[in-house]
Amino acid sequence: MELISLPLVLLLISNIHSQYTADIKPILTVHPQTSVFIGDTVTLTCVVHTWYTGWEFVFSRPEYPSYPEYLPYPAFPPYPAFPSYPAYPPYPAFPLYPAYPPYHAYYEPTVTIPIPSVQVSDGGQYLCGVIIRNPPFYTQYSEPVIVTVHDRPTPRVSVWPGEDVIIGETVTLTCVINGGGVSSWQYSWYKDSPSSTVSKLQNSITIRSVTESDAGKYACRGTETRGSRYSHISNEVTLTVSDIPRPTLNVQPQTPVFIGDKVTLICKVCQSTGWEFIFINPSNTESTETTGTKTIRSVQVSDGGEYKCRARRRENPQVYTQYSQPITVTIQERPTPQVSVLPDNHVFRGETVNLRCVINGGGVSSWQYSWYKDSVIQQNKLQYYTIRSVTESHTGKYTCRGNEIRGSWSSHISNAVTLTVSERSKPKLTSDTEGSVLTGNTVTLKCRIDQSTGWKFYWYKHTQNTEKTTTETNSYTINSVKVSDGGQYWCRAGRGKPDYYTDYSDGLWINVKESPKPVVSVKPDTQLFRGETVTLRCDIQNTGDTEWTYSWTVKKTNNRNIITQCNTQECKINNIQPYNSGQYTCRGKIREQNTEMSDAVTLTVSSDKPQTVLSVSPQQWLNEGDSVTLMCEVINSSTGWTFRWFTLQSPSTDGYQLLSDSIRGSKGNYTVRSVTVKHTGVYKCRAERGDPVYHTEYSNTQTLWITGQDWWVSNPNVRTPKGTNPNVRTPEVTNPNVRTPKGTNPNVRTPKGTNPYVWSLKGPNPKDVNA
Repeated sequence: MELISLPLVLLLISNIHSQYTADIKPILTVHPQTSVFIGDTVTLTCVVHTWYTGWEFVFSRPEYPSYPEYLPYPAFPPYPAFPSYPAYPPYPAFPLYPAYPPYHAYYEPTVTIPIPSVQVSDGGQYLCGVIIRNPPFYTQYSEPVIVTVHDRPTPRVSVWPGEDVIIGETVTLTCVINGGGVSSWQYSWYKDSPSSTVSKLQNSITIRSVTESDAGKYACRGTETRGSRYSHISNEVTLTVSDIPRPTLNVQPQTPVFIGDKVTLICKVCQSTGWEFIFINPSNTESTETTGTKTIRSVQVSDGGEYKCRARRRENPQVYTQYSQPITVTIQERPTPQVSVLPDNHVFRGETVNLRCVINGGGVSSWQYSWYKDSVIQQNKLQYYTIRSVTESHTGKYTCRGNEIRGSWSSHISNAVTLTVSERSKPKLTSDTEGSVLTGNTVTLKCRIDQSTGWKFYWYKHTQNTEKTTTETNSYTINSVKVSDGGQYWCRAGRGKPDYYTDYSDGLWINVKESPKPVVSVKPDTQLFRGETVTLRCDIQNTGDTEWTYSWTVKKTNNRNIITQCNTQECKINNIQPYNSGQYTCRGKIREQNTEMSDAVTLTVSSDKPQTVLSVSPQQWLNEGDSVTLMCEVINSSTGWTFRWFTLQSPSTDGYQLLSDSIRGSKGNYTVRSVTVKHTGVYKCRAERGDPVYHTEYSNTQTLWITGQDWWVSNPNVRTPKGTNPNVRTPEVTNPNVRTPKGTNPNVRTPKGTNPYVWSLKGPNPKDVNA
């Protein structure tokens, strides 16, 4: 029942008295107590000790600061605070009390007011009094009682060391009740259900060496010691019992990271709390952190490597987790971007320029870019920075920097590239040849633009309106040039999309002439012998130029071309060998222009020394006055030879003497037109040629026999040697000192006292000998 701030008439008593009873004071009590919780039931009881009957009990909740100790009658109705309100009907809950019988002329009238399920608004000060309305009669107010209404407290369960524990640990659960105005509680503990009580009285329970069976949901409730108040049931806490955990180790940001960055290692134990964390670095050094994070500020390369962690109970340092799986932290050099410029660092007014910021390495997949011109940031965040139709105002130094998208990494600032903007350029056209160009050669034209790249080049012949030729480089080459390739040429360059063109170059005239063909001559011959010296000469006819240089090439029998070391007009090979055989060609060169290649001349080198053959015509047996010719020939060679003639002088030494007039037989024939007896003898020859002189082997020998008539008459003993002219008789010589000359007929003996090398048949002086 709700009480209002004005007196409420609760019970009418049948008898009415007409005087103020100042010595009567009711007693107001509260049950169960003045301090209660929301939802409790409070009972107010007002008792008066009197000999009278017919009382009305009045309960009041003053809203005022204070009340007089004695209330005068006017304080009761019609006191304004107690008007006769037609809205207040008689309360059937408070009937008249005819049931109070006389009790030795002394009564204790009592009234009880219950307040079920009190609220905070029911708290405050309460009074009660007794009145008789006719005649007016009233008592004092009772002593006030104060009813205090509190929120019903909800306990809180704390768990040490934590709600997630490891098998074998000691766990303490504590029930904490704050507020409510209760100074002494006794406690009830529940596991998994309010109907399952595990402990009473104590505010904490300790489970030593927990097992998996101890896991569950725990709650508690408090009941007032020596009182009726009680708390709510606490919220449940879940105790989880698990095996020794393995923490997880993570790194932020993800590696690799850059030198100078901040790295945070995070070690987590998911099953419980109350840990301190031990981090092990790559050098196996441990560091302890109260939280699960370890921060390395401004990392260096030496901080890279493998990390791991484990945890131990803060309050029980003997309890450790397992080690985490290792994690590798990779430290990299902070990348430095490179700025590239297209088409070039040096551009011309009106061109389009594209700058690109390239960042290699660092392990970052996505960058956002910042661009700076002369250290002033530009309004561009893209990798490409495009400037259309550049002017001189765009000249400057450009740099860029990268910042990771959705990340914290950043690169260095790039090195600066200088962009230069100039007026439109005019290229310069040049040729790699001076003067006229010889047919068959290569001509290269160059279209030069200073300090600039990225161009395509356009080439024009005769007029600027003719069909153009395009090249990717500034060179235009005409291979195997012809006379018809001569004429005037221009060039210009273009680049970009759309093309940006330079001005046309000045014209350049190319004059083309027919190329001469050299002729190779050989001395002494193309048929050569081992050890000889040969000279090849390269002649270029009808050019009028004297500044030629020469090159020689020999093609071997294996078709392999070899460039010789000869670089002069005459190529001299001393002591030639068979491996020098081959086809020799030459060509001339003047002002970087080559002539045609000459026709090949084949040199054949024999490995043997050349042989000569000596023959006699008409015969070896002659009469004085006859003509005889000695013929000397080099086998398999006939060019350039000079011949020498020799006669035997001493059989004992086998020595030959060069004939004094041998030079007369230089062409291979030695002729004596009128022989005499003195020409009788043994002859041989050999050939020579070249500079230095090269000799053949000596030839075979030939013997000449010269006879006269007087000699046969004065020497009847001479008889004709066997196999000789029967008209000549060979003298019989018995002198043992006479020996047959070596290489002569053994049947002819030299008479004692005569020249063993000359058979003189008659003593007169010989006639002149004519070759």
